[in-house]
Amino acid sequence: MTENNQNQNGAAFVEVEAEELYDFFKNAPREKPSVEWTQQVAETIKSQISLQFLFSSGARDFQAIVNEKNDPGLMFGIKGTSAFPHRVADVSITLNGLDYYDIKIVMRASQKEVYSTTDIDCFMLEEVLYRAFETEDYVRKVGFKRGQ
Repeated sequence: MTENNQNQNGAAFVEVEAEELYDFFKNAPREKPSVEWTQQVAETIKSQISLQFLFSSGARDFQAIVNEKNDPGLMFGIKGTSAFPHRVADVSITLNGLDYYDIKIVMRASQKEVYSTTDIDCFMLEEVLYRAFETEDYVRKVGFKRGQ
């Protein structure tokens, strides 16, 4: 709920609920980012995932992308994980208006979305990807170690 209030000096200000601010920044229309900015964001995302993890998940075909909300990001294909052993899936990681990452995994052949999550910080990115790329049985048996 939005309320108009006055501070001690008599100046008016608007009090806004946290949910309203979240919705505003998450869904506010954004201009299409420049190619340079999109490339820089993609390189930053890639650098926040260990090379060992990328190699072990069969990551390839890296490209800078802009999604339908004009959020810049990184897209790559994976194959050979326990959740995607014989099929190629496309992973897109985009930087949203809150400075968090949104992740989407789509099967390349059918274009069916098989995984989606939002508002992931850079410190949790690799672990969230790991849990999305591998089956629950595999994660239970092997576990997760940062930098895997």
